[in-house]
This record gives sequence, structure tokens and C-alpha cells, in this order.
Amino acid sequence: MRRSRRRGSGFTLLEILVAVSVLGIALVSLLGLHARNIRLTAQTQDMTTAAMLASRLVAVTKAGTMPREGVEEGRFIASERESVGGDEVYGGEGSEDFVWRREVGPPEFPMPSEVEPRLIRVSVRREGETRPAAELSFLMADKRKLIQVMAAAAAYRKSQTSNGSNGSGEK
Repeated sequence: MRRSRRRGSGFTLLEILVAVSVLGIALVSLLGLHARNIRLTAQTQDMTTAAMLASRLVAVTKAGTMPREGVEEGRFIASERESVGGDEVYGGEGSEDFVWRREVGPPEFPMPSEVEPRLIRVSVRREGETRPAAELSFLMADKRKLIQVMAAAAAYRKSQTSNGSNGSGEK
């Protein structure tokens, strides 16, 4: 009788093999998820950096003169220099792996031609990749012409009110 008790109280080799294989499959799945999580974190970091660099390029563009129509490309540099411009834009630490592209053209919808508005598309991607990590589009007009048009509009409104018009159509 003692022999039968010993036999029934332990695990068989087949049970141990099944348990180890189930544990192995679970560990491999968890390692695969962890690797995917690390890859997604790196992609998210790239997208965040690219969005910040695209915002910086938009600010540099808006602060300067109206860019010429066409396509310009350049890269970001990590160290700030006295004369930033041309195809290099200061982007801060970690930005040297990114390149930018700026497309300037007419807007795709009707706009007053007096101010000569331009549609500007900025894209940033990691160097060596073809797909942009961030893209921004905005409208920009020549500030001097915009001020002239606004001044003319204000003068017109002022002349209308000084001619005796009270806004109700009566004189």
C-alpha cells in the first residue's frame, strides 16, 4: 500500500513537460509584447520630437520674411550658432537626426490676391526615412501688404461713417 501512495502524490514527467511548455509559451509572448512596447515608445518619442521641431521651424518661418515659392530642405543642428539660417535650423539636443522640408505655394482656396497669401507646409522626418513624423500647414502673407490692405479697409470704413451714414442706412 505504501508504494501506491508515493506514486499518486508526485507529478509525472508528462505533466512537468506540459507545464514547462505552457510557461515557455507565456514567457515568449510576454517578451514579444515587451519588445513591441519598447518600439512603440521610441516611435512616440520620435513623433513628439518631430512635432516640436516642426513648431520651431514654423516659428522661425513666421518671424522672418516671406519665404520664396518652392521647396526648401535642410537639417536641424544641435548647437546654437550666431547666424542660424539657410538650410540649418537650431533644434536643440537630439535634433541632429532630423531633417525638414518646407513647401511654399499659393493657397488651395480663394483668398484676396492683394495680400499675396502663401500656403506653407512644413514636414519633419528622421534622416534616412521617407515618411514624415510630423507635418504642419499654415497661411502666411506679406506683412507690409497685409498692413496696407488693412489700413485701406479701415480708411474706407472711416470714410463711410464720416459721410453721415449711421449704420442704419439713413443719412
